[in-house]
Amino acid sequence: MVPASYWQRVSDQVFAPSERAAARVLAQEHPLKAVLNQGDLENAAAVTPVTIIEIWRLLAAARPRAILELGCGVSTVIFSYYASECARAGRPAPTVHSIEHSPEWIGIVAQRLAALGLSSHVTMIEAPLKKVHVAGIDTECYDPAALAGRVTDASVDFCLIDGPPAIQDPLSRVGCLPMVARCLTAGATVLLDNTARDGERQAIAAWRRMYPSQLEHVSGAFTSSGFASFVWDGHRASN
Repeated sequence: MVPASYWQRVSDQVFAPSERAAARVLAQEHPLKAVLNQGDLENAAAVTPVTIIEIWRLLAAARPRAILELGCGVSTVIFSYYASECARAGRPAPTVHSIEHSPEWIGIVAQRLAALGLSSHVTMIEAPLKKVHVAGIDTECYDPAALAGRVTDASVDFCLIDGPPAIQDPLSRVGCLPMVARCLTAGATVLLDNTARDGERQAIAAWRRMYPSQLEHVSGAFTSSGFASFVWDGHRASN
């Protein structure tokens, strides 16, 4: 993967024009233009326009049966709309579970989903942050108990990690993969946003140490915030 410092040096020259071009595509000719607004495409805290297009491409390629996202927001709209489009086309609609620690933000996102007629396609799960010790790192992550009885083992074949927020703890996402590992199917697509940041890169390094045989085909996408995807090989035993 490209060094984090690379993003800092070339963002204005390379990524900003790419993001603007992607935003135009999303606003004018992309299927998601039906549910995204200009605020979504300009929100620095949300998935970027290039990332949105890549997520939609990966959804079309993977055709998941169950989607799990950590951190709700614009991505929740994308996943719920994808599920609704599957149903409209007569294909099985994937289940969508969205994990979020802030009840206030859950309320805001739920309101938007209701306004778009997409509420029935996603289950919002409140998961408070809890202190965890992962790969020698002390941090906070979502309480895994929130998944109990909600998301079954080996059921999720598409997972986006875009939370918890890194404002207070840049390593807050280190605990995310260990939290969801039991839920992933063999061959699941796992996405990690914000890989231009050191915290997310440290998370990937920690996961490689924890699961040396299970992270396959790790690749990055050139976006202003960085974006990585990999295939989870659940058939191989972890150390």
